[in-house]
Amino acid sequence: MFKKSSIFIWSIIFAILVIAILLLTYLLDLQIIDRDLIKTLLGTFVGASLAFIFNRYMQSQNQYQDDLAAGRRALFTIRNQIDDFANYRYAFQSSVDHVNSGIPSAPEWCLAKPMGFNFNPSNVFDYKSLSFLLSKQSGRDAYQQLQLVERTYLDLMARHSDLNSSAIDIQKAISELQNTIGNIQNISLNSLESHVSAELVYRVRDQLRAVALRIDQDEQRYFDALNALNQALQEILGNDAIIPFLTISEKLKKEKLPPLPHALRSYVDQQIVQNN
Repeated sequence: MFKKSSIFIWSIIFAILVIAILLLTYLLDLQIIDRDLIKTLLGTFVGASLAFIFNRYMQSQNQYQDDLAAGRRALFTIRNQIDDFANYRYAFQSSVDHVNSGIPSAPEWCLAKPMGFNFNPSNVFDYKSLSFLLSKQSGRDAYQQLQLVERTYLDLMARHSDLNSSAIDIQKAISELQNTIGNIQNISLNSLESHVSAELVYRVRDQLRAVALRIDQDEQRYFDALNALNQALQEILGNDAIIPFLTISEKLKKEKLPPLPHALRSYVDQQIVQNN
């Protein structure tokens, strides 16, 4: 099966051959076709061929611009995902560090606080507009990377939502206790934990661990997708498609953040060892 570009080329060759035959017939005054008819046919074929070539050229240019715009949108979507990831990691680690610094011996469930952080659900890819990537191996690799990084982003968004909801449940439970007995400053953490309920305690613990693992390990996925897409777009569309390399601001870099509390850090390290 011919590609569209091959059909286009063969169409031009056929038109040129027809025009050449008609022109030779006219110039050599061969009595095959009436000269007036030849002139009419020549004009028709030349006009039709030029119109065909022009239309195909404009279609090609329009498709190039559409592909270029789709590729750039995808690149900026990844940049937005990276920005959300880095800012959320900063907010999460600052939040749990604040609690841990005030109560160093606090159990994991105490680290959970509601966070006013909003992910953007629209930071996903329009795969239909990116189908042109599938024409090259580098594009197919990039396409898979986009699918992976989108799942990674949406997964973190869901884990944050679950944790936030459970952190609010903890606050409600503690508030109910305070309304019942008044001042709770002198109540032990064990007593608070029994009032909160074991189900909620373990749910929050697991959700904290899930978030901690993701913010510790997922950063490279975003940059892998960004680099793969940049390379594929450069190969398919040229240098106009790529955008400058993105770096995370100094304040948000992993090594600049407060460390995870010991319990969360131990869990993350254990998971890393098991997965390797």
